Amino acid sequence: MAAVGMGEEFGDAVSRDGNGKIVVSSVDVKSFSPGNAIIRLGTVQLNKISQYLAGLPDTATAELLVCPQDLAKIDGRGLGTWDSSVRRIYDIKGYHGLDGMEIETEKDPTYEQAWATRLKAAFEQARFLSQIVTTGLFMPTKQLVHGRAINSDNVTVETNLYSKKSEIGKQGDDFVESGNAGWLWSSNMHWYHDVYAVNFKDGSDNWGSAYHYALSSRPVALALQP
Repeated sequence: MAAVGMGEEFGDAVSRDGNGKIVVSSVDVKSFSPGNAIIRLGTVQLNKISQYLAGLPDTATAELLVCPQDLAKIDGRGLGTWDSSVRRIYDIKGYHGLDGMEIETEKDPTYEQAWATRLKAAFEQARFLSQIVTTGLFMPTKQLVHGRAINSDNVTVETNLYSKKSEIGKQGDDFVESGNAGWLWSSNMHWYHDVYAVNFKDGSDNWGSAYHYALSSRPVALALQP
């Protein structure tokens, strides 16, 4: 979705309305109840979860919020290609108080780049308002799925879905670890139309066509700290 106006003070996705109120495209302050409806997995450093957030300060952090169910159960439509899964996440409404994050997937920039723009806007909003800002649900980056950047074996994000899969399973549904359902999509594109996925049996990763393979997806959100 296009940003609502332009704002030099806060970035491309932030503006002010006629009354001077901060308007942030695709980012809303959300509340949800009960407290354990969304799994609160722990804190992540924003500049480590995407190459497009590398310019943020080390002090920029957020709590990683994980859906207790995968997308197949959230909307009842089973496994999906990457392309269909990001559109299905976009369409989520009111899942434990959270909607899908409004990210346009049909045009450049890539999903991850568009998502990072909205994350930066949410971070600026949290700082300006001095309060936690919770994003909508989105397809997690490879770093959030298993802690590693593309072409790296080093875990740089300790709080990730793979390393915490047992903890997540105790609070929600276990991850499937076999067949296509055992592979979880990330939002990181490798080549054009190819996206990285992670095997939840052994943590290996590989890339697959965004339009051909039907795999699992576990939507997440971030509660950005002021």
